[in-house]
Amino acid sequence: MQGVLGLKKDKTINVLLDLLELDPCEYIRLQVIRTFTGLGATNSKVIRALRERERAGGLLASEATKALRVLNVSASKIPSRVSTRPRKMRSVASSLAPAGSPTHRTITEV
Repeated sequence: MQGVLGLKKDKTINVLLDLLELDPCEYIRLQVIRTFTGLGATNSKVIRALRERERAGGLLASEATKALRVLNVSASKIPSRVSTRPRKMRSVASSLAPAGSPTHRTITEV
């Protein structure tokens, strides 16, 4: 998933990490955490920063917990490999016909 202006580069992530660490406004830091979630950022630096926020307590901790939960789920849902080979199709008649019948042999042996 792409986020901020369609960019998901290291420079964008680093700027957001700096905002999370240095900005005095809690609302900005809350929005940065939500942006990481929207980006689907699973960078090790991002995960580390979210875990640090989680330990701190307060509103940012609960938001960081939610973000970590979402990011862990999104990382586990990535398919490992998708097969592009076409699957064999079986007709309904072949599945209903008895195993020794001529219909079963002609349809399934194609």
